Amino acid sequence: MLHGDRACGHFQSFAPNARIPWLCPVELATAQYCSQTRWAVRGALPEGMRRKYSSHSSKKSVSCPGDGTKDTWAPDGAPPLSVRSRNQTTIAMSYYSFIQWCHCTVNPCMGCDGCELFPCITRLIRTINEWLVSHEVSNPYVRKVIELEVESRTPSATYHSRVAIAKCVLAAALPGMPVSPRQVRDLACAIAAEFRCYAAILHLRYAKNSTKPHKVGKKGFAPTFEEVTLFRGRAAAAANWSDLKNVNDPEKPWLDGARRLIFLSDMGDLLSRAVTIEYILEEVIGSVSSSEGQRHFWLWLTKRPARMAQFSRWLHAQGIAWPDNLVAMTSVTSGDTVGRVAALKKVKCRYRGLSIEPLWSAVKLPLDQIDWAIVGGESGPWAKPFELDWARDIRTQCAASGTAFFLKQIGTKPTAGGIPIRLQDRHGGDWAEWPADLRVRDLPQAFRR
Repeated sequence: MLHGDRACGHFQSFAPNARIPWLCPVELATAQYCSQTRWAVRGALPEGMRRKYSSHSSKKSVSCPGDGTKDTWAPDGAPPLSVRSRNQTTIAMSYYSFIQWCHCTVNPCMGCDGCELFPCITRLIRTINEWLVSHEVSNPYVRKVIELEVESRTPSATYHSRVAIAKCVLAAALPGMPVSPRQVRDLACAIAAEFRCYAAILHLRYAKNSTKPHKVGKKGFAPTFEEVTLFRGRAAAAANWSDLKNVNDPEKPWLDGARRLIFLSDMGDLLSRAVTIEYILEEVIGSVSSSEGQRHFWLWLTKRPARMAQFSRWLHAQGIAWPDNLVAMTSVTSGDTVGRVAALKKVKCRYRGLSIEPLWSAVKLPLDQIDWAIVGGESGPWAKPFELDWARDIRTQCAASGTAFFLKQIGTKPTAGGIPIRLQDRHGGDWAEWPADLRVRDLPQAFRR
């Protein structure tokens, strides 16, 4: 277990507060990914990292390896961050991830079916209606206009067309009256605030855009976040990464002594409807259980633990064992999603974990059979408040159940007793700004064997 100031180390060398001027205000949440994944801000590289330039690089061209024209980042003496191939570019895989609780990430699929962090069309319609009611400009006619404007679009298309939708809806809500730019902006922001998933935000920025039909999405992304896309070979390539025996990371001292921790599918959900059992068996189970893959721990996070449990039963029926080094994990964001924990416990596996992030309310968790609990406050322009006592309560619950507790960040809007806390780090990830009793980043002991 790692507590206190030692864990801070050189944590701030990645300059989480560095300005990224080319992000527009509505898309500032993309900045979260810049401090949590393999991207880094120019001039803020950690010691031991090198940079390769190409003649085509520019301020707006910070990308991961694989496309041959953008900046490439890799640890000294390490293999490339991604494997060069037609399907393994941009967000394909990250040999070094800035996510605090893993060493690296790999994405056998991109995109997902949606969750509380990525709205469905029904929720977007409700959000628009609620905004109009709160501003006392609603009427029966405008509700029909909203349905016509939004129901014909996907969530991604609604996001890209949010300004046009806001203008049309407000014109119907205020017939014969002028619509101010501020009203349009506020309604457009209300729509954008429903998109909280960083994987979805990156797709909204870099994948196809329905308002720009000639735009070609970046390689390695799904066409849109709703169009779940498979990328074969990524997990197998990650399995070949070197082990981390006797390797310490000064930027993540809490991971010292652990086997390589690979976050599986941070840019999508492998249990989306478009992903077949056969694909998961070949791409995930085959890679994880291979002789190379067994050197690492793989962290498989899903918001669909019931499907994961169903998949584990199918494996059992086929006489295939769930690999001991494949950790089954699910997400909890509030009391409304605590039920996922019960579904996770039905997965026939050895180790289980929870990603309790972003945490929006106090929760009571059934932590028996849970080996790891990762907690984090929400970051980004639309972040909800994160009460520090919520983290303390979960830490106490973990201590009672013997579950390893890991506080990732306290978010953009932490509060203590309801009083906002001002931070330098926009994500609340700098331990130097935390109360001393919350500087805890523990791992299950099995990860260090």
